[in-house]
This record gives sequence, C-alpha cells and structure tokens, in this order.
Amino acid sequence: MRILIAEDEPEVGDLLEALLPQCGRVASTATFVRAFHGRQALEAVEALLSAEKRCFDLICLDIMMPVMNGREALRAIRVAEGKAGFRVGDGAPVVMVTALDDSASILGSFHRDGCNAYVIKPFSGEDLSRSLELAGLPLRQD
Repeated sequence: MRILIAEDEPEVGDLLEALLPQCGRVASTATFVRAFHGRQALEAVEALLSAEKRCFDLICLDIMMPVMNGREALRAIRVAEGKAGFRVGDGAPVVMVTALDDSASILGSFHRDGCNAYVIKPFSGEDLSRSLELAGLPLRQD
C-alpha cells in the first residue's frame, strides 16, 4: 500500500503518517511518500503512473499549500490519471486535509475537483478514521 501525503507543514505530515496505520483501515506496512506542495504531489503521482502504471492507494492532500494548492493539484492529478487510462472514479482515493472550515472549499473539492473525503485541522485519529470510513477508504491490505 502506497500513500502520498502532500502537506506543507511537516508536523501535520508526521501526524498523518503516525495516525493512518492506527485507523484500522490502512496497512501497518504502508509506504509513505511525502510532498511539500502541490507541484511535488503531482510529480509524485505522474512518476508512479509512468513507472508502475498504477495510482497511489491513498492521497492525503492539504488544500492550502505553496506553489500549487491542493485543489489545483487534485484537478491536475485527475487529468494525469485520465491520460494514463484510469476512468473517473478509478483513480487514487483522495482525502483533503484543510484548516478551511467553509462549505465552498469543501464542496468545491468534492464536486469540481474529485476528492473522496476531507478532514479539518486540527484533527484526531478518530476524525481521520471517520473520514476514511465514511468515504470507504481504503481497505486494510496487511
């Protein structure tokens, strides 16, 4: 299981990496790839698609990042997945991580950008687990 964490705050990325295996839905043997802005996230997705012809098993994507924000990155990721032959809905499941507790950002991420779930900072393991469960993300693969 490969998980991409795109988060410009290293502490939040560390927290996600620590909490995800404890959520009961993510394999304890998961491999984590880190990106610190949206452009790096897109490059990581494109590299995996090119090298292995597969998507990440899960992407945790911060909405507010430098260089390219999370919503822009997600739209570009969905385009890259489409070019690689993945149909809409068959790409990587994406959980948006945000400090923005406003409906416009959250609903826009779902309807226009194609995310599967979201979690609002600050979050607990329970919050993260609930987001993964509500979206059906991902099944444990130990």
